[in-house]
Amino acid sequence: MSCTFRRNTHYRLETGPREEILIIPSRCNPVLAGLVAIFLLLWTAVGLGTHSPTDNSSGIFHALSVLAWGGFLIALAYGLAYMLAGSEVFRFEGEDLEVTRRVPGFAFRKLFRGADIRELTVIRRAFDLYGLRLPKSLFVRGPVGGIRFTYGMGTQDIASGMPEAEAAEIIVWLRKRLPEA
Repeated sequence: MSCTFRRNTHYRLETGPREEILIIPSRCNPVLAGLVAIFLLLWTAVGLGTHSPTDNSSGIFHALSVLAWGGFLIALAYGLAYMLAGSEVFRFEGEDLEVTRRVPGFAFRKLFRGADIRELTVIRRAFDLYGLRLPKSLFVRGPVGGIRFTYGMGTQDIASGMPEAEAAEIIVWLRKRLPEA
């Protein structure tokens, strides 16, 4: 499989004998990754200190607090792993679009019927931190966008965090491969 990087882009196109795959590596911000890592360590230390095996408290409150602490710990670890080594992969299976969000050890796939994808557009938005819409701050440089399309009765957002110009290039790549409506 050969790999093509366009100059100054945040995505790459891998071409094989029968298919093209578009890969968007996550954009890691070292300051934000460092802050999340520090918070992850502090959260782990506090949690281990408060939920020790010698704790005499019992009951549903203790069980729920341990579950909430563990769930938040997993979410933080996943966010940090995605920031450091995650990617979003687009490929076509016939006329259908497969979008995969990859983190080392995990892959979340979603398959969209190509004939049902409508209104591919570039979106411009505030900084998007794993679903939290935040205003631009020290952590974000340049315009942040993504790709939005209508699928069935809902709206789908993909390629979050892409510069608007590159999102427009990806839309051109997608439109060439999607069936005409």
